[in-house]
Amino acid sequence: MIAESLISNPEFMAQYNVTNVVTYGSPVDNYSADPSVRQLNIQHANDAVPLIDLEGAYAAPRPTFPFIITPVANLGEIAANLNIGSGNTTTATLPPPGDPFDIGGAHDGSNYQSSVQQQLQDPASQISQWSSGPSLAPFLTSDPSAVTQYTSQVHREN
Repeated sequence: MIAESLISNPEFMAQYNVTNVVTYGSPVDNYSADPSVRQLNIQHANDAVPLIDLEGAYAAPRPTFPFIITPVANLGEIAANLNIGSGNTTTATLPPPGDPFDIGGAHDGSNYQSSVQQQLQDPASQISQWSSGPSLAPFLTSDPSAVTQYTSQVHREN
């Protein structure tokens, strides 16, 4: 979500040359991301977290009891033609890892890692196809002197 927020910020994008973003298990459909950035949003079919944003729709409660959340078209996103339909966003919905009713396991990072590793074994998978794009070539190299790695600690302050 942080990556999507950053590539949705014109000031950030004016300062940094972001070419690719990968998310997993994140509700990122409501961000108006820069259409020049190639995005891969990975989710398990049974992970509820990516659906929190109602897949790009705003939610409005009905004035009845009990309150029911009803999806309403996200017209601003559609009109801007940014994230939705930009052609630079690929959403890979992967099969449930293990028990399809294990919602917690579906959002587990190690299960996402295993699922992606499995997908990369199939050259025809969405993830393999996305990872072979030319914009990743400068980063996926066997020459360690060609790239620089930065690790930053991101966390919530409680």
